[in-house]
Amino acid sequence: MQAAVVPAIWMILYKVAIGLTVAGVGALMLYPIKKVKEEWAKLHAKLDAAQNELVQQRENHLTHIQASSEAQVKLLEKVSETLSGVRLDLKEQTGFIQAMSMSPRRARAAAKK
Repeated sequence: MQAAVVPAIWMILYKVAIGLTVAGVGALMLYPIKKVKEEWAKLHAKLDAAQNELVQQRENHLTHIQASSEAQVKLLEKVSETLSGVRLDLKEQTGFIQAMSMSPRRARAAAKK
């Protein structure tokens, strides 16, 4: 009975060794692929984080622009009101200066001679 058991054990050990060898070679072949896949996932995560940050910055910037534009519109309205008053004052001043320039000159210059 021992003579029949030893070759059967060797056959089982031989098949186990071949199976382990094939599994090891397969694992060695898939190792670089797994590493590349992990690095790809890390790179993709970094790109997603950068995209999210850019979207957040854009939203913050647009919110800031909207808030500042409302204040800017109010300031521009005040400036417009002020300038319209200045324009009327300037019109009156220009009219006064034109009226003075058309007034007759006095003869003081001729009297000094």
